[in-house]
Amino acid sequence: MRAGIAEEDGGVAVERTRAVWLSVDQVEERLLYGTVTESSFDNDGYRAGDRIKAEVDRVFDVVFHDADGRPLLNEDRARFAIGKRVLVGVTEVSAAAEVLEQHQFVGVIEAADPRQGLSLRLANGELRNLPPDLRGLEEAPPGVYRLRSTGQVVTNPDFTMTWERSGH
Repeated sequence: MRAGIAEEDGGVAVERTRAVWLSVDQVEERLLYGTVTESSFDNDGYRAGDRIKAEVDRVFDVVFHDADGRPLLNEDRARFAIGKRVLVGVTEVSAAAEVLEQHQFVGVIEAADPRQGLSLRLANGELRNLPPDLRGLEEAPPGVYRLRSTGQVVTNPDFTMTWERSGH
């Protein structure tokens, strides 16, 4: 679901909302009940481990998992992203959760495959595969972004995507 802080007029600006992922364990009528598993929204009630209820019409994406618990590609959402420019951030972490490296790159999504994930074409022609897990794919707020590693300036990408990869 998406969560945001209400402004003085009671509304919430969509570009100021954040993704909150739930593990749903109960459905009643038009309400879902579950536990927050991931959240980029840092407020009471919306942090990992918090219990929450949400109206069904607030759901913006669904992630299914295979028998081993790995996320499966949401092919409809992935097809929607084809042709879109994505700013990607990858953080490599050690088994002790120490940050080893951080990588940033930008490209256009060329294809989506349930096993290979998303194929991202960089400006230099290189093709990179992103995991089939789209939970980190979010609409990018309009603006100018500078990649820390290269200094490259990216203006108004369609999406950002971040994830952590466990090191050795």
